[in-house]
Amino acid sequence: MKPLVCLLSLLFCTSAAAATAKIDCSTLVVEPYWAMSYSSVEDFPNPVQKFRVDFFDIKKPFDFNNCGIVVHADPKEFRIKAKSTDTLLTVMRQISSWEFDILGVTTVAGKTKHPYAAVLRIGLPNIANKKVSITAYPKGTYLPKDALMAVRADGGKLLPVIYNGTFRDVGVDPKVKTLEFYIKVGKPLLWEGMCFNVGSSEMIFYRKMSFPSR
Repeated sequence: MKPLVCLLSLLFCTSAAAATAKIDCSTLVVEPYWAMSYSSVEDFPNPVQKFRVDFFDIKKPFDFNNCGIVVHADPKEFRIKAKSTDTLLTVMRQISSWEFDILGVTTVAGKTKHPYAAVLRIGLPNIANKKVSITAYPKGTYLPKDALMAVRADGGKLLPVIYNGTFRDVGVDPKVKTLEFYIKVGKPLLWEGMCFNVGSSEMIFYRKMSFPSR
């Protein structure tokens, strides 16, 4: 028997089975501003249920609180807060760093597409590198040559990550409390800004964010 699959674009499946299904937290995967998926706990002989919520075209607010994380998504922002940094890594299927796809928004033949533009990487301190490392690299062809990306640590100076056609590595103090990221490409993006509150293990992605002057 094939498992029941519930595909959702905004809200969870409204069937009684979906409402009462216990979540298998080991299957929970969260991709910021893209999707969240998980399976129900095995309950023989009932089929395992699979759930998915898409965030990239969300129209109404969505909230989730389970498995040690809290998620909120709406058309303006996406938030994920976890009980620890390790939990954030686990639900995003990362090991010692986070990698986020920076995606464009375009229309092809009347359909919305999300082409790759670049990848942002936030690396935790390790034996080889005592600082929090921030890097980016191109992916796809959507990113223009005059694109800008910057990071601000604890309200300090704005540091370039993408500038003058080059990708630059940035290292910040391992005791950093807050990291703010800004992106400017002159074309629509799935998200233009992100704030990582390290102390509270919370990440907030903003659909629109003005690029600061300094």
